[in-house]
Amino acid sequence: AANKLRLRNVIYTGDIGCYTLGYQKPFETQMTCFEMGGSIGVAHGLSKVVEEPVIAVIGDSTFFHAGIPGSINLVYNYGRAMIVVLDNYTTAMTGHQPHPGTGLTATGSKAPVVELVEVLKSIGFNVYVINPLNIRESLDTTVKALEEYLSGGRVALVSRMRCSLEAGRLSREKRISLPIYAVDEDKCTGCMACMNLTACPAIIIPENSNKPVILEDMCLGCGLCAYVCPYKAIYVKKPGDEGWEKLYTERTTS
Repeated sequence: AANKLRLRNVIYTGDIGCYTLGYQKPFETQMTCFEMGGSIGVAHGLSKVVEEPVIAVIGDSTFFHAGIPGSINLVYNYGRAMIVVLDNYTTAMTGHQPHPGTGLTATGSKAPVVELVEVLKSIGFNVYVINPLNIRESLDTTVKALEEYLSGGRVALVSRMRCSLEAGRLSREKRISLPIYAVDEDKCTGCMACMNLTACPAIIIPENSNKPVILEDMCLGCGLCAYVCPYKAIYVKKPGDEGWEKLYTERTTS
């Protein structure tokens, strides 16, 4: 699939947000960072002068703040970049403030939701939506989106899941326990896939050990580490309370 889609040569233009950390290993999915909304404008310009695929990565709050004009210009001036919006239902980088897509005002009262998917559609994008917790489905949908883009389509991909830090805060407020994962030392081979593929801060290598452990007080139950472990050595040590998934998937929680 990587060869077919030419993903080894992708140019990723980034923006300002917590996802700016994507420039680091293991992800390396951000190559530029100038100002809020800059990812789309830079991607647009690059798409005019390079042959490689160009993907602009932007967060939901930044999209509302400064990404919409660039998206319109991309369509209006026949740019050929793909837009990826990381929608975590909040303004995560600066303190989890509401924005027009959250359904809340700055003072916490209810507000109309401006649906960024519909905004993108109205501009002219074919929009794919994924929940990254559903990993297999997300991968399949992302491949379809990339195939359409590489075939000349005007494509946006919206990855939608509540920020893990916000989900953790809500779990404490509502006294709904999230799952906690652990490493089975007998099955673990020390391959480090869990660390190298996720960079999760809850996974550490203890001193004088060659196998990872998961810090229970930092695990927020997303389960990504268990999915990527090739030896099925990561398991649910403590199941989450009923309905915990909604803390990750619902836009607002009353």
